[in-house]
Amino acid sequence: MSEASGVPTAPVNLEASLAAVIAQARRTEKSEAVCARAGGRWQLELWGSLPPTWAGSLALHCSGVGIDIAEGCACRVGPSRWAARFALKAPRGGPELHAFDFLRMARRQPSGAMSSAMPRLDAFEIVRGAAGIEVSVRGRDEPGFLAGVLQRFALFGMHAERLSVGSEGERAVDWFVVKATGGRDPAPDSVAALRVALNACLAARERSALSTLLR
Repeated sequence: MSEASGVPTAPVNLEASLAAVIAQARRTEKSEAVCARAGGRWQLELWGSLPPTWAGSLALHCSGVGIDIAEGCACRVGPSRWAARFALKAPRGGPELHAFDFLRMARRQPSGAMSSAMPRLDAFEIVRGAAGIEVSVRGRDEPGFLAGVLQRFALFGMHAERLSVGSEGERAVDWFVVKATGGRDPAPDSVAALRVALNACLAARERSALSTLLR
């Protein structure tokens, strides 16, 4: 697969799936993270004032302790307020997930020593949509995949203003609207640089597959 082949499309109505969390974010000035078991897995609801790069910080901290963000969505609901809901998978033998301070994880910039592996992409697409620059990716669903994609955005001064993450079998299928500092659309040269970086992730996946075949 390659760029623009088999990538996810924009969610039909992201706000509808987040209606209850968005209502909480608008009802109070508080910021909260609530994590509880729901239907045999953990569900995290997060709302309130967060830095623009919160999703990347949360994903990287989760990856660092073995927590898998299986699916979910998020969007900005005010100048600095966000609403999000994620389904999480706990690490085997680890602590109960309600013991983690997810709000702090979202707000705390990871240390320079923390980084994720290059995500192995099957395909990606960058287009201009109704909400701005949309990035869709598909790749191997493995620990650190989401953190790796979000780190690629951060390298070029971008963050996810809207996102929907999920999976199809063993493949991660994620969609984002990316913005630059101040909520502006990214500059064309930044988008071009991101395209180069994601193409490198395609090449990394192909090299990995070739190495496996040659063993």
